[in-house]
Amino acid sequence: MKENSNVDFDCCLFFTLSSLTRQITEMAEKEFRQIGLGPSYAYLVLLVAKNPGLTQKELSQRMNLKSSTLTRLFDKLVNKGIIEKIQDGREVNIYVTPEGEVASKNITIALNALHKKYELALGESFSTNFISDVNKAIKMVIRDVE
Repeated sequence: MKENSNVDFDCCLFFTLSSLTRQITEMAEKEFRQIGLGPSYAYLVLLVAKNPGLTQKELSQRMNLKSSTLTRLFDKLVNKGIIEKIQDGREVNIYVTPEGEVASKNITIALNALHKKYELALGESFSTNFISDVNKAIKMVIRDVE
């Protein structure tokens, strides 16, 4: 008996989302390249700028990243003078520097441009609904994994 060698990746959530992730990542990297930060760095700066004083644990939870990944991101942003860590007793709180405030404004401009590109590619309504649905799915998967 001959096996069917056709694999339908369109029915596999993992491969479908991985493919979309590669495309979206390429769009984001292109947009953020002009400000000299990768997408993860840029989102971290925005989160800290909008929520000064968060701890690494709080940032890790909000970005759904491991603490070790955040440490790597922090180190680069501290070296660039964009964020600073301030010890407060046993906690370390994260803040943007004045350079980080400027970067935050440039990141917001790049992020808005990126969102416009999503909307052009997907349509505004589909883009908005898709982002909402993906966020719901993330929460469901996180809840199931925990």
